[in-house]
Amino acid sequence: MPSGHCHYLAGVVEGPGANRAAIRERERERERRSVDVVKVMVSGGMTTGGTDLFGVQFDAADLQPP
Repeated sequence: MPSGHCHYLAGVVEGPGANRAAIRERERERERRSVDVVKVMVSGGMTTGGTDLFGVQFDAADLQPP
């Protein structure tokens, strides 16, 4: 999410389905990127000012597999 935890690392999503689209994009490039897992940061973090350490940025429906 914009200005969310580690937003500066790219992969920012906003709105319904945007996270699934981002995961699909990474799945298509899986071999080139040599990855097995996509990490989703669902809460704020200590290194990103203005985020909520105990809040969530996505609900359960947003985190279902594509």
